[in-house]
Amino acid sequence: MTILQLLDGIEYKLQKGSLDIEVTGLCFDNRKVRKGNLFVCIKGTYFDTHDVVCDIAGDGASAVVVDTLWADEHKELIDTVSCTVISVKDTRAAKAGVSAAWNGHPSEKMTVIGITGSKGKTTTSHMIWSMLGAAGLKAGLVSTTGGYIGEHHIQFGTSTPDSDRMQEFLARMVDEGCEYAVIECSSQGLKLHRTDFIDFDYGIFLNIEKGDHISPTEHKDFDEYLYCKRKLLRSSRTCIVNGDDGHIEDMLDGVTGKVIKYGENVDNCLDYIISNVKESNIGSRPCVSFRLTDQRNTFAQNNSTEETNERSKEGNTEQYTIGLPGLFNVGNAAAACIAAAECGIPEKASKEALMDIKVPGRLDMVYQSDELSVCVDYAHNGLSTRNLLRALRSYRPKRIVCVFGCGGDRDKDRRPEMGEASGNLADLSIITTEHNRFEEFQDILKDIMAGMKKTSGKYEIIEDRKEAIRHAIIDSEPGDLITILGIGNDGFQHDHGKNIPHDDISFSKQCVEEWLAEK
Repeated sequence: MTILQLLDGIEYKLQKGSLDIEVTGLCFDNRKVRKGNLFVCIKGTYFDTHDVVCDIAGDGASAVVVDTLWADEHKELIDTVSCTVISVKDTRAAKAGVSAAWNGHPSEKMTVIGITGSKGKTTTSHMIWSMLGAAGLKAGLVSTTGGYIGEHHIQFGTSTPDSDRMQEFLARMVDEGCEYAVIECSSQGLKLHRTDFIDFDYGIFLNIEKGDHISPTEHKDFDEYLYCKRKLLRSSRTCIVNGDDGHIEDMLDGVTGKVIKYGENVDNCLDYIISNVKESNIGSRPCVSFRLTDQRNTFAQNNSTEETNERSKEGNTEQYTIGLPGLFNVGNAAAACIAAAECGIPEKASKEALMDIKVPGRLDMVYQSDELSVCVDYAHNGLSTRNLLRALRSYRPKRIVCVFGCGGDRDKDRRPEMGEASGNLADLSIITTEHNRFEEFQDILKDIMAGMKKTSGKYEIIEDRKEAIRHAIIDSEPGDLITILGIGNDGFQHDHGKNIPHDDISFSKQCVEEWLAEK
């Protein structure tokens, strides 16, 4: 593949050299340059590869892609570079473009469904992926929990992987016969162009919250956060959106694709109406059921004649049951059911998948008995903590013990909110570390305690996360439900520049085994 072919669809300026050169591969790490590579320079948080352009060329790169502003300021330096130099407006966007081209634009060969929202992205993406599988369709999944193709699973380390890894994984989906790709689109992923040059057939918008993900290392303000979320809808042919969200009009600004709205408030001109939401139990299993009325008659088109005849006499309405507690899951499930319906999936498959849904690290009951239950969840702010703890009451524990911390270098308002939520709703809070990043635990703890002290909740402080989890499980009381929040299935704990291997799920299972052995 030539440099010119790789640049297809990208606006660029040739600063020097030729575009009619065969490329041996792509490279984005200056320590790994190979002869004939096309190298894209990226200005990162701690290092800018523009600073070593001459070294990259000297290591054998056939071409380097640089930022236009950098090129304007370094014309004399460019003259000394010993390879082709191309300038672009945004090198991260260019990275996505050349990665898509190098991998044969795999998203164009599948039906692609993207999901964004402040809450519920991971759960919704797993629901859709499970529904496609229940219908006998081969689908790949990219989410916070990792990448999945059938039984194959890999960890990415971020909710939305960098564009080069994303395109490689999409290409692998195509090679393995996937008809669908389900992609969780984080606001950071959208901001950093990780999903650019992906051909989205469906874009799903779940919700957006002020204050979430606003920090020096995420989004500078809510306007930027909303803009990044909206990028998915602007690049999708069909948009499935929560019509009840207070920012829906702003989210739909500039959207040119078909829009399908869902929600509970019939005054919002909805295409799908959620109703009859109820908490219930199937045996000892807490569940949530709801009705979804299709104003567009899609359900009837997907079902067999026999299934259609068995339908409710109330019109084009389906009854669903989610095999998880928590009213907050209804919106996620509704969006997933609509996406499945729009893809022609029979309701029987969607219902089976919803009833059997299990999402790693999301309301994940890793152990359950009359004497002890352990749940791992990714909740990392006040709202998600409140929602989770209320949902866990459905299991009727004698006590809920909440083990949690808060992330460093993130929105500090989350900390007192989580402290107050756990103090009010858990019987005992054990405050520990989460991803400290580059902050000290004592500084994070001080903010958490500002919320905790507004409550009368009992609490303990154990800085070491493993020790906190072990203490909660080993020293549990009969009938306890232990919930461990914040890291989910990340597989590591970030502390001052190091990703220390740690898995809440496997470690809590290990502690349960110790507890059983002691018994």
